[in-house]
Amino acid sequence: MILQYVVDILLDKTPQTPRVDEIRMQLADWDALAQEVSGQRVAVVLTMPAESLQQAFQAATRLAERYGVAVSASVATEEARSKPSGWENVPDLVAVDDVATAQGKTRQAVHYQIHKGQLSARQVGTQWIVLRSDVV
Repeated sequence: MILQYVVDILLDKTPQTPRVDEIRMQLADWDALAQEVSGQRVAVVLTMPAESLQQAFQAATRLAERYGVAVSASVATEEARSKPSGWENVPDLVAVDDVATAQGKTRQAVHYQIHKGQLSARQVGTQWIVLRSDVV
């Protein structure tokens, strides 16, 4: 099965390395992004259809090395690349003021509910937060 892979390659420039806009134009078929990272390096990002990660890596590296010497590279499927890493779905949280407004109560009344265990909440710094789903 062919998947779309995103390959990031960092290149050391050589005397033959064209300008970044020329690299982008020449690699347009691969949705290329190219950016000068420092005076001596260029970062190239290619979107590459391939049957495997290895195939995408090899093809993208061959293409990019026309423009410099590969220093580092990373590759991931488009799907994996678009997911934020390390983030779980964070539930909607609301502050005590928002709970009070939603329930038509004062802040003090909401703090009293929290203190009595009638409303589940967590303290973050000096603020109390409540799961939106717990606010009726």
